[in-house]
Amino acid sequence: MGSIELLFGLRKEGESEGLWVGHSVFQLPVTVQRYKGSPEALVLAYLYQFASGFSFHSDKPVVIEFSISQEKIAERTGLSLRVLPGAIQELEADKCIRVERTRDERGRVTLSVYLLLHSTTQEPLWTTPNIWGVCHQNGDRPFITAPKELLKVLMQLQPGARAVYLSALSMASVRIKMSFKVTPEDWKAETLLGRNAFNRGKKECVKRGLLKYNRQVLTLHDPATGKPSTKERQQRVYHKDAQWKFSLDDITGTEWQKVAEDLFKRSFTVGAAGWTHTTPDNICPFCKEGRAFTMHFEHSQWKCHQCRERGRIFQLLQRVQQEPQAQRVREYITAVLAPEKETADTRTAVLAGSVEDI
Repeated sequence: MGSIELLFGLRKEGESEGLWVGHSVFQLPVTVQRYKGSPEALVLAYLYQFASGFSFHSDKPVVIEFSISQEKIAERTGLSLRVLPGAIQELEADKCIRVERTRDERGRVTLSVYLLLHSTTQEPLWTTPNIWGVCHQNGDRPFITAPKELLKVLMQLQPGARAVYLSALSMASVRIKMSFKVTPEDWKAETLLGRNAFNRGKKECVKRGLLKYNRQVLTLHDPATGKPSTKERQQRVYHKDAQWKFSLDDITGTEWQKVAEDLFKRSFTVGAAGWTHTTPDNICPFCKEGRAFTMHFEHSQWKCHQCRERGRIFQLLQRVQQEPQAQRVREYITAVLAPEKETADTRTAVLAGSVEDI
């Protein structure tokens, strides 16, 4: 770990990260827990595991979309072709994924393209070339950090045990620890299961060596060995409560407007509804059409009425600058707002000094 992690508060100096150290990992949203270990959970886990490699090895930031046959998904998840279509349709209905299907003249599906959607905004996720962490880099939090063996493990478990194991991974991801204290009541609530199903699932996970639970201390084991992990290679592990030097939620509408005007080198006029005027010179950076691009600084949102693209202003900065690294975009925002912040700090200091003089 270098100075970047310390600068942005991902961890404290001298503190080692304690979640799946030395393991190959990937991220998936906590929404996978709502399915309580059903086939939908298996499909979502597989799609995010596939997307992790797809994103890392991409050439440039693009929407994460890929074509996979149902036969392939069935093979990788162990689901039958009778069960799989229903699971995919359920994920579509819940807006976890989007599937764009191409059909022939007889109405038969010839191609299915899968897109992963943000848990909150339902916007497609983007690739981050050479950067690990699909959920983290797309601001989709909270999320689960899981070992690459997760899918294989889930295929061997009963649905209740899958829900128990996923909940254990979720709690560990928040704490960035392989061992932590949790009451049985809190753990059961995390699984969304009834008491009997929870107890059976927990017993199965313990029996398979996936975890240990003793005196309200839950310890995750290496899935490959069924014992506490002994791997030592350090790697970055993000979690939902990562503390940055500033929070995006703390940026005001006025500050977002200043950042946008610096980015596009022009001024914006805000209308009564909060959206900027769609003037001829406000050209969409993607479809290049005027009178279509607009932003809402107070809500930190943007959209184009022509190409239908939309999203958060922070993601807009990433796309326009072609900068997938979120920390570098934060540095840019900090640099733009630095003079204003320094002036505000100076005024506060002067005011404080005046009060002391009185």
